[in-house]
Amino acid sequence: MASIRKLSATEKFSSSQVLADKLNTVTFAVRPEKDSQANYALTCALDFSAVTNEELITLATRAIVIDLQRKWRVSHAGDKTEPTTNEFATVDVHKMITETTKGKPANPAAKAKKALDLLSPEARKALLDEYMKSIAGK
Repeated sequence: MASIRKLSATEKFSSSQVLADKLNTVTFAVRPEKDSQANYALTCALDFSAVTNEELITLATRAIVIDLQRKWRVSHAGDKTEPTTNEFATVDVHKMITETTKGKPANPAAKAKKALDLLSPEARKALLDEYMKSIAGK
């Protein structure tokens, strides 16, 4: 079922998805016009039940190509006359999926630090002391 709601100007919004078999329910931000200040959260269900693997790969390829175009522009910022590099010869899509979150490389150490930063100094020390004890015997 589709739904839409207006987001407040101060609301922190993150897109989401819930995959159930071949039905993916997604919520994402939309604007009625390009320059509009108003944002809305749109929820809809994407039904993949009749989609073949070939069609799914074709659809995924569109998004990957857009990402690769951006990466190529950045990596060839000064000299755009060299259209091919080994980096773009064969792209490992699985690696691209598992290493990337919202366009940024997933970094477990950075995620751990961010989680630790949310704790009070006392809770952080207790957690780190517990961790150090657990690895001391290894």
